[in-house]
Amino acid sequence: MLDSYRNVDRGSGVTLLILLLGLFSLTLLLLGSALQLVRMEVRTQGIADSAATVAADTMAGIVAGYPCENAEQITRRNGGNLISCRIVSSVASVRVGLGHQWNEIFKDASAEVIGTQF
Repeated sequence: MLDSYRNVDRGSGVTLLILLLGLFSLTLLLLGSALQLVRMEVRTQGIADSAATVAADTMAGIVAGYPCENAEQITRRNGGNLISCRIVSSVASVRVGLGHQWNEIFKDASAEVIGTQF
């Protein structure tokens, strides 16, 4: 009678191991996706900061051309899309989007020209 109960538990260790490996794999997949999203957010903010800075530098005369056109060129070279560009007084404000598979991330940045009178 005691032997019949031992047969019920036979193979349950393998089943438990497979279940734990599946949960571990799912956790790694979710963690990787979250880290990828954070990386894309940081990259998008960097592109937005670069675009705003080049627009302000153009307004200051450091870079030749038109502020919003230069911001768009920098954005495109870095793989993003310039959504909007506004110049108000001595402040350049941009909004940049970066697409990633199933979503698009948007970030805003502003840069001001210091030391000049507009």
